[in-house]
Amino acid sequence: MTDPLSIYSLLLLCSLAFCAGMVDSVVGGGGLIQLPALFNILQTTPEAALLGTNKLAAVSGTSVAARSFFGRLHIPVTLCCLLP
Repeated sequence: MTDPLSIYSLLLLCSLAFCAGMVDSVVGGGGLIQLPALFNILQTTPEAALLGTNKLAAVSGTSVAARSFFGRLHIPVTLCCLLP
């Protein structure tokens, strides 16, 4: 049984995903790097699976960043409730 994903392709995808994460954390738009990489390297994979893979990476990255941000931020309760 042969694996259609070679070690070279896997390393290339991982390095491009890392670069996409770095770009996304600084200025946003990491999907502009990751999505074309997925479509070019995994050409036989259905498009819906590649779009779902990209969306999963985006949602998990945003969730971790939001959790980290709100873990360090202290919001006064009076500002949230709008009570005098």
